[in-house]
Amino acid sequence: MEKMKIFAMLFVVFISLYAQKSLDEATYNRGEMIYLSKGCSSCHGADAEGSTTYPRLANKPKKYLIERIQKFKSGKVDTVSEQMMAQFVEKLSKNQIEDLVYFLSHHKKPKESEVADDLLGGFGS
Repeated sequence: MEKMKIFAMLFVVFISLYAQKSLDEATYNRGEMIYLSKGCSSCHGADAEGSTTYPRLANKPKKYLIERIQKFKSGKVDTVSEQMMAQFVEKLSKNQIEDLVYFLSHHKKPKESEVADDLLGGFGS
């Protein structure tokens, strides 16, 4: 009977871990779609790597990203770049911000083999 309890507990733990991984993956995917559809990649790069003009966002701490987005959303901005960012984030919902921040803070650079040919204009075909 004791072995059965241990087996049941392990089963519950494994199911919980799998469910959490699925939730994390869904959150990451939603965040990625927000990043791409809102035009973030136009300035911050396709992999959120930044440039000499715009900061890297990939793998920044969640707390930092949330603080910056909240500053932009509040409209308390100091520079032209921050004013531009305020326009991009003003219409994001709380859930969209959470998804976007999750994506950026857990960013994984896709392998070339994972990118569909149609996104690369037929590259590799």
